[in-house]
Amino acid sequence: MPLFVLSYKRFDKYPVLTFGYGHPLYPKFVTFVWHTFECRPSDKSLVALALVMIFFLTTAGNVKKVIVTLLVLAATLQVNAQATQVLFVKAGAQGNGTSWNSSMDLQTALQTAKYGTTIWVASGVYTPTRSYDRNATFHIKDGIILLGGFAGNETSEAQRNPAINVTTLSGNIGNLNIPEDNVYNVVYTQNVKDVRVDGFVISGGYANVTADKGIRYSTGAGWFNEAVRGGFSAPIISNCTFSKNTAFFGAGLANISLNDGTNQAKVFNCNFNENAAVLEGGAILSFSNQSVCNVEISNCNIIQNFASYGAGIYSEAINSGTTCPRFLKNNIDFNKASSEGGSFFATRVAGSVCNPQFSGNNVGPNNSSFVGNDIMIQKTPMIDANSTVAQPAPPVMRSRN
Repeated sequence: MPLFVLSYKRFDKYPVLTFGYGHPLYPKFVTFVWHTFECRPSDKSLVALALVMIFFLTTAGNVKKVIVTLLVLAATLQVNAQATQVLFVKAGAQGNGTSWNSSMDLQTALQTAKYGTTIWVASGVYTPTRSYDRNATFHIKDGIILLGGFAGNETSEAQRNPAINVTTLSGNIGNLNIPEDNVYNVVYTQNVKDVRVDGFVISGGYANVTADKGIRYSTGAGWFNEAVRGGFSAPIISNCTFSKNTAFFGAGLANISLNDGTNQAKVFNCNFNENAAVLEGGAILSFSNQSVCNVEISNCNIIQNFASYGAGIYSEAINSGTTCPRFLKNNIDFNKASSEGGSFFATRVAGSVCNPQFSGNNVGPNNSSFVGNDIMIQKTPMIDANSTVAQPAPPVMRSRN
């Protein structure tokens, strides 16, 4: 019986599959060979199917087919690995993006990138357009990894430092001294299952058009992330700062689910400060309309944001929608609501579900509301023993039915 050794380990970026095959008694028949491959999410189904086939073939004693299966798996993963591309970006560059010396501009990189591309972005300020087009945005397609914080000479992702090499995605176009002509949304994603963005400052979005919630012109000035028409959207957003964005709804980050979409964005280690919503969700908005919006916000600082309702966080479900976001170990303070919910506001209409979950959060004493309470909830979130809530009054029940 030949010897097969397989391991599957999780590292910082993607799981790594290692396998070896050989025959301890007949080394001349086939030598022992090792293969190690980084497995992107798109490889998971392939790896699972191959492992199942290997198990049954080994049980049946069909050695040749096991070896063929391993070789096919190795070849396929190798092709996928070779398809992974890195593009290099510097502000104002016009190269082909194949190296730092041949850097391209960010908008070109996003437009030409294929599924599986990683984009390294050097420090600087980047705007979606050099014209006066307010519809311009950084549209991140599915399968893209966008990394900021590079100085422009690194050879590995681990060498970057976003705190020192500040990389800003800015909506400030046109007249730099006024916000009214800025882009509506700095960043835009729709139905993305495999997107990761890390190490950016996102600022200057201005979604100031009077329109319904969930429309780009009024919502998500910093980042508008939507799951629509039965689609699924789950970008991973980490180590980013959302600052000085303005909208009617969800000024910093808006996670929207419409028409049977499912939104499961994950946001961690981010800062939200000085974002302002005319109506709802100064820093973060989670909104479902006949769909599901179950995002996760963890280890974030939500500080000094403004709105009429839910200056820090606003969550809502309508038309049989479900909005059940999870808030884990966040710091929420110095947020101000001109009406209700300085730190947090949750509501729903009849037939919908809005049940946020709190765990290990620190809601500071400096959140404020002009009327009502600092935390306004329609259905009580789960606040565990590890959460600290400092406020002048306890949460109250509120319904908009």
